[in-house]
Order: sequence, then C-alpha cells, then structure tokens
Amino acid sequence: MSRHESLAVVLRRWPYSENSQVVHLLTPHAGLVPVLAKGVHRLQSGQAGVLDTHALVRVVYSESADRELRTLIRAELLDRFSALSRRIEALNAAALLAELAELAAPPDTPSREVFLFLVESLQALDQGQVHTAHLVPRLLRATELLGLQPDLGPAAIQAPVWFSVSAGRVLEEGAPRPEGHALRVSPAMHAALQAAREHPGEALPGDDSLADDCLTMLGQFLGYHLERPPRAWQAIEERRATTHATR
Repeated sequence: MSRHESLAVVLRRWPYSENSQVVHLLTPHAGLVPVLAKGVHRLQSGQAGVLDTHALVRVVYSESADRELRTLIRAELLDRFSALSRRIEALNAAALLAELAELAAPPDTPSREVFLFLVESLQALDQGQVHTAHLVPRLLRATELLGLQPDLGPAAIQAPVWFSVSAGRVLEEGAPRPEGHALRVSPAMHAALQAAREHPGEALPGDDSLADDCLTMLGQFLGYHLERPPRAWQAIEERRATTHATR
C-alpha cells in the first residue's frame, strides 16, 4: 500500500454510509482521484466542512493495487472560495468548469494544466468575475484542455460566416449554410472569440449580447461533441432565460 500527499480540488461527493463519503478529487499529478472519506461526518473526525464541493485542500491518501477507490487519511482546508455561495451565477459557472475539468483529467494521469485552470477559475469567480464575459474565455480554454477546441478559422473576417456545430469550425466567407446545426458568426463575435482564445484570463470584449451569443455557440458545441451535455449547462441556460425575460 502506497501513501500520497497532494493539493486537490473537491469536485463531487456523495454518501457512502451513515458517516462516510466518496469524494472525487482533482489533483495536479494524478488527475481524478476517487477517495473514501471514512467517518467524515463524525464531529470528532475534524473533517466536517473541509471537503466542501469546490474547496481547495491538501490531502493525504493511501492506495493499493487491488482497489480502485483510495482511502483518505487526512484533509486540510486551504480555501473554501466562500463567495461562490453568495451568487447563483458563480455557483453555476463553478459547477460547469469543474465538470469539464473532471472530463479533461482522467484517473492516474498528470493533469497540472487542468488543475491550475480550475483553481484559477474558482479564484476568479470567488473574486466576483461571474458575468458571461468572464465565463466565455474560460469555457474556450476548457475546450482546449478537452482536446475539442473549435476551429475559428482566420484571424479576422469581414462578413458574417457560418459555424458548423458538428464540424466544429468556422466556414469560409461566402460558404453556404452547412447541413445540420449551424450558427451565424458576425465579425464582432469572431473577433471576441479570437481575443478570448489569446487572453483566457480577461473578460470578453464587447457588450452583453455579444457575450451571450459566444456562450450559446460554445455551449451548443460542447453539447454536441461530448458524450452528454454538461449537467451544469441546463442550470446556466435556465438562469440566462430568467435574466433575459426580466430585461
């Protein structure tokens, strides 16, 4: 049996028994690590509240060759990102980005880039960067980490073009509408997406409607190319619909 110590982000957790939980952790050196947190609900365990979803923690766990589920030995809370719980937009965005990070970091696979992406994203959301203009660049970065990055074509366009959702690419200027699902991309929208790709840590340039269009495009692209649409995407869409209805 081997023992490991690592930084980790808590991705998901669910009950295993009356006092224990199964927890999915994202780590920089081993990707997705599923652990059994025994007795975590007992007050004397000292772990109550440490393994909150999206928390940044330092963990010690053990594993054996004949068991897929590791055993959590100790967890230390480093940052709860507590401001996330005060805004539904922040919680929805955190859930979406965490879900995509989990897909991009298979078990027992070094995943430092994915880990840093998620930690930086949670920090930004915790600091109030919760608007669609902040989410689009991070979502575009997530597609890159998943190996699904859409092809945006040339550096600049002069007229609206079609984006083929199934092909995952922007078509040439003047090309007819492709078969299947397609979205119209304006020059302003294209420029915003190119800027988001080059500067993933910065807010998307342009107005709210432009950011909404970019988010719709990326959401539909991911929904088509992943095995299933991200669970958190529906919550984001419902929130957007409510916001638009009250404008």
